[in-house]
Amino acid sequence: MFQAEVRCEIAKPSRLLILVFAVCQLAACMPNHETSTSKPDAVESMLAAVPNPPWPSQVVLPKLETQKPIKDQLEANDIPRLEEQGFAGDASSASILMRYYGELGESRAQDATKWRAIAAENGDPMAAGLMSYQFQLAGGKENCLRAKVWELRAVELEKSVTVGVTPTHATNLALLAEKWDQCLARGLEGTRK
Repeated sequence: MFQAEVRCEIAKPSRLLILVFAVCQLAACMPNHETSTSKPDAVESMLAAVPNPPWPSQVVLPKLETQKPIKDQLEANDIPRLEEQGFAGDASSASILMRYYGELGESRAQDATKWRAIAAENGDPMAAGLMSYQFQLAGGKENCLRAKVWELRAVELEKSVTVGVTPTHATNLALLAEKWDQCLARGLEGTRK
């Protein structure tokens, strides 16, 4: 799925920016977010039963070319629509915003972080894996336990959108277990391959 190496000598604010930039570079590996992720039939029928819902009922995503930066492809009116759809639960919209704000640089790193969390909560496997990595970098017992939860969630999410699980998730989970004491003590800076 994704692999990154972070060096210990990188300053903390820059580390997040580099991680977000790495996500943006993965855009070429990601599907062209032209359609939203499918929802289970029970959820679809429940949502359809609400007449004139006050939330977005039809997800509209921009056509994006994988080789071009997202920041160069979005129109001004795309951002508010993607934000509303992302807040309403669409993983694809939130993922696009995560990558968009990441491409804008350090001045928008806080927005990229916010949309990474929302994308993960909404069911984006890549964002869930990045949440795990964020907690691993932070270190400490609570963060390492959260890292394990997010990595397992990334595996489950990926199984729901692809056939099987990429070896990267199994490797990341095994690495976390192997380096557990280091994660608890000071975080896993520079250990992810």
